Amino acid sequence: MSEGRWVPAVEQKKLREETARICEIEGKKIAVYRTDDQFFATANQCPHADGSLGLGKVRGLLVICNRHDWKFHLKTGVCKTADGFDVKTYKTRIKSGWVEVLVED
Repeated sequence: MSEGRWVPAVEQKKLREETARICEIEGKKIAVYRTDDQFFATANQCPHADGSLGLGKVRGLLVICNRHDWKFHLKTGVCKTADGFDVKTYKTRIKSGWVEVLVED
């Protein structure tokens, strides 16, 4: 069984420190983040009130939703504001200058 496939999301050089980009990958909006020269990806939609996480603030390993300031851990997707509102995360890697996201088949 395949783990999925790697899809180019955004050029590495286009993502500055503590920023995010919203990418549409196979019909899904995925937010890609850069912090401490690491790259992360989550579903873009905040599970609390449908805010855009990609438009939120990146602070260390947290993204803060632009709608109600809910906080999510970039590595795990765990909501730091309330239980039961975790966000989906995706694996990332750098290949040929691009941030790639692993999407499920």
